[in-house]
Amino acid sequence: FCWKHEPNMDPFRHVQVSIDRRFLVYEKNGSVYRVDLKTGHEKPFLVKPNESVSGMMFSPNGQVLAIALEKKLCIQGYSMADERLLWELPLHGGPIKEFCWSRDQATLVTLSMDRCIRTYDIAMRRITTQIPLSMQEPRKLAIPPDEKAIFVLDEHGTIIRLPISLETGK
Repeated sequence: FCWKHEPNMDPFRHVQVSIDRRFLVYEKNGSVYRVDLKTGHEKPFLVKPNESVSGMMFSPNGQVLAIALEKKLCIQGYSMADERLLWELPLHGGPIKEFCWSRDQATLVTLSMDRCIRTYDIAMRRITTQIPLSMQEPRKLAIPPDEKAIFVLDEHGTIIRLPISLETGK
């Protein structure tokens, strides 16, 4: 199938595709829409007109979608199977720029415009680590396969390595 976005529609942002390539999600005017990539069926997923969505990311298995909501000052996790809210976490002091998940999906790592990295324990619904960054414009996060560090890329192409264990948060 071919998913067509009409040019006269409002712009959409934060497009993500699930790891199993079953779903595509995007945000438009604060609402999140889900497209089933097998059938082409598109439907509203999270309708919150004018809610400010600063980011979205699927979990590694594609079963959970994390959505950062600026006006609610939280990150919410939704089941892709039945669209129910699974958890809610406190937001940073600024909009989320980037998300990363641990392989086991127990930890969510975020980078915010407030130049801080936070790690969240999903099961406990709490922040486990907050790391202020000295770089002016951090842009991207990456977690290596051994999960013993977080890499941060800035606007000048500088990469810093922050030693941290996602298991302990230290």
